[in-house]
Amino acid sequence: MKLNDPFGRMARRNEREYESLAKSLQEAGMTDPAQAEQLLTKLDKRTRTGLTIIIPAAAILALLFPAYWMFTAAFALLICIWLVKTTQKARLYIRRYVAEYLTPQADNDAGRNSPAESNGSADNNSVANSHGEAEAGSDQEPPAPHA
Repeated sequence: MKLNDPFGRMARRNEREYESLAKSLQEAGMTDPAQAEQLLTKLDKRTRTGLTIIIPAAAILALLFPAYWMFTAAFALLICIWLVKTTQKARLYIRRYVAEYLTPQADNDAGRNSPAESNGSADNNSVANSHGEAEAGSDQEPPAPHA
């Protein structure tokens, strides 16, 4: 039981959202990971466009109606947060769709375990590396020592 979702309602809702998106992508004929990358690029572009419209519009409204600048700023912030969070969730769902439907099964079995198959084996590495050591074969640099 999770404290932030004790009855699993959010998990079920997220799963329904993903299944709906996966069905839509299948109906749209998305059969290639390159198409998914194009979709992700288009999604990012739309998000940037939305933000570049919302932020200046809010600033102009705040200047035109200075008595309501706080409401305008709060509403614009709310819209920006909603836009960014929705985009993040869509990106997550599209990447999951690519992993589940567009990646050949042979690639998934070649040394990569799904989270369900690993049974926490990744946790052993994360515990050992929680003190800043880089994993063997990792391309990440260890953090710089504190001065």
